[in-house]
Amino acid sequence: MQSAPLVWVLDDSPGETEAILRALTSACRVVTFTDGAALLEALGVGPMPDVLVLDWYLPGMTGLEVCRFVRQASATALLPVLLLTVNTRASDVVEAMSAGAHDYVFKPFRPMELQARVTALASHERKRRQQLEDERARRLLAEGTLT
Repeated sequence: MQSAPLVWVLDDSPGETEAILRALTSACRVVTFTDGAALLEALGVGPMPDVLVLDWYLPGMTGLEVCRFVRQASATALLPVLLLTVNTRASDVVEAMSAGAHDYVFKPFRPMELQARVTALASHERKRRQQLEDERARRLLAEGTLT
């Protein structure tokens, strides 16, 4: 049986972080960050998360900036990102998606909706990773039969 998806949450508000944890912990393993630079540094160490949940507005590096940075690195370019924000204008959604977000949830969020969107992104990411592993295994097998 597969373990629960690993979700990294970036939000500087303790209250919002607690609400996100309540929404996700029954279905996901959640690691929280309050600083975009710390999250980006952690991406290079240990297991890769299945999904990033990023608050848009943060002191220092914003969630949108973190998303853009994640998209630039080949190791994380396809990592699912969900932006969580109070921005509800259509132009904000377009900006988030243009920055590389896969999904967008408005605050205040409905816990069931947030969990459903995050687990759907995680499921898709795990299938993508499994397909890559399967392809690598087929390639290695094919190379082994040729030598």
